Amino acid sequence: MEAITQNTPQKYNHEMPCGDNETEGEPETYIFPSIVYDTAKDGCHRLQGQVALLEGGDTGLGRAVAVQFAKEGAEVAILFNDDGSHARETADMISEYGKQALLIFCDVTKENSCKQAVDKTISWFGKIDILVNNAALENIVPQYYLVNHTIPHLAAGSSIINTSTQETIIDFTRALSSQLIKKGIRVNGVAPGAIWNSAVRNITDFGKDSLFGYAAHPADIAPCYIFLASEDAAFISGEVLHPNGGTVMTR
Repeated sequence: MEAITQNTPQKYNHEMPCGDNETEGEPETYIFPSIVYDTAKDGCHRLQGQVALLEGGDTGLGRAVAVQFAKEGAEVAILFNDDGSHARETADMISEYGKQALLIFCDVTKENSCKQAVDKTISWFGKIDILVNNAALENIVPQYYLVNHTIPHLAAGSSIINTSTQETIIDFTRALSSQLIKKGIRVNGVAPGAIWNSAVRNITDFGKDSLFGYAAHPADIAPCYIFLASEDAAFISGEVLHPNGGTVMTR
């Protein structure tokens, strides 16, 4: 693993796009915020001593989850499928909390690649306590591959967290929960609404359909994963959190 250098911690500045009519009749002016992955709040050691394997942990929401997991004391393995530059940026942020991320190239569409990623995590850290499926690819197959090869390494108290608004993956999450609950392994999901990322920063009305009237930062959603991975959610399994800006969901 390459050495990770430290850089200046990011502080949480909750900028949101907004319309501001300074003078009556003038058109709205929009502020395009930087993407915020971390908060200025101190960690509470809620994941101390745990090991998390994150699919899609190099950018966007996954980056925020990886960084905030490290702040809570977890060791983090990050899967990526590009040149690794984004994963290294995330590792730099993780290093602010005294952690050195394990970066693993993995094509999650291939089962053997997923198995090798799990094996490398076990070889490096000795265990896996948390699996987060968070790839932008809305496909149940990679989630199945990673879950299938991670389960043999999960002990009672471990957790699996799937990210998706897709009904198929939500159904998979709930079915898996019922299968693993007797082993003490909790399985939950997060179905977020609009989130700021590099692909949507120039869309002036992105997120304005939410009841809050704006999109979330990745930093706003990451605490859902901390909660579900921690002992605070010890009696919760088969549930899906909907941090979507106020829209009431029935599933």
